[in-house]
Amino acid sequence: MKRIAVDTGLLILFLLVMSVQFLPKIWHEILGVFMLIVLFVHLFFNRRWFTALTKFTWNARQIISGILNILLIADFSVAFVTGMIISNYLFKGWFGDASMSVYQIHISSSYVLLILFGLHLGLHWQGVWQRISYKLNIKGEQILTYMFVFAVIIAGIYGSFVHRVADHIQMIHMFGTPATKLSWTMFLLSLASIPGLYTVIGFAVNKALTHYNA
Repeated sequence: MKRIAVDTGLLILFLLVMSVQFLPKIWHEILGVFMLIVLFVHLFFNRRWFTALTKFTWNARQIISGILNILLIADFSVAFVTGMIISNYLFKGWFGDASMSVYQIHISSSYVLLILFGLHLGLHWQGVWQRISYKLNIKGEQILTYMFVFAVIIAGIYGSFVHRVADHIQMIHMFGTPATKLSWTMFLLSLASIPGLYTVIGFAVNKALTHYNA
């Protein structure tokens, strides 16, 4: 359960960091640094993946998972470094004046992280859910599962729209989104629905690849 707690904490921290307009800016930076620490803990728990790279048979699933992991690390690095450059508190004075493009890259890479995080979770969802359901003794009906998945998809589409994810990724300058008019609770829920949508997509891809490799 330690891994699940770390992974859950990582997602919660990320959502809090993304809700910058509801927090003092210094807390945005503090939580960002704390998120980096938790990420290192996550990588430590999964360090066997790095040592097993030379032993992989490199089937389609392992190739996609490997590429996704590399993209996650690269994108997080971009988000964190650009965050340091535009810092107003913790790293202020470390770099020169930042251009508007640095701000846009920081925001764009953060929204890309939401998608990559969801896909990553989806590829590993079966194992994660087995551990959670075993520890909590969860037994669900198949029809309820389908209803929940459908709700996650609808919520994820709605969240992508109100947060204007596509526009953020394309670095289109904007002064606000429909999501900024929501309460903090609804903002967080709509934001969480975005990686939820891509978790479903990642899970579907994993099932297809498992069937293909079989």
